[in-house]
Amino acid sequence: MKSTDTYRESVLEKIACGKKYTKVGKVTYKINGKLYHVRVRTGQLTKYPFNINNAVLAADFEVYVCGTDKLYYVIPVEMVRRMHSDPSAMPDYTHPGLTIIDVHPSKEIIVYGTGGKSIKVSEYKNLTA
Repeated sequence: MKSTDTYRESVLEKIACGKKYTKVGKVTYKINGKLYHVRVRTGQLTKYPFNINNAVLAADFEVYVCGTDKLYYVIPVEMVRRMHSDPSAMPDYTHPGLTIIDVHPSKEIIVYGTGGKSIKVSEYKNLTA
């Protein structure tokens, strides 16, 4: 089984299209002058949970790797900010001040709000820089 770091590196290589990238944080990388915060959830899940924290909001793009390096979404941070600040955003009760999203690859949506509030993310699937 591959590790999350192996999947992260593989996705970064795909996003960068052979260009150089540099690590600038724990899971944040710079490609073409833009910051990519890369999160990985492994396994064969129906939905992949992630939280929105300050490191996410400091990047230009949030990358959600779902299952393996074959499926990822490159989401502009402006969109992530809108989900995080929405009044119906789902709070992370374990980490006060953070919010939770669920990526549903089979539906190509991110559920971010109570009552199933979601956004379509098909256009962000497996993007490159």
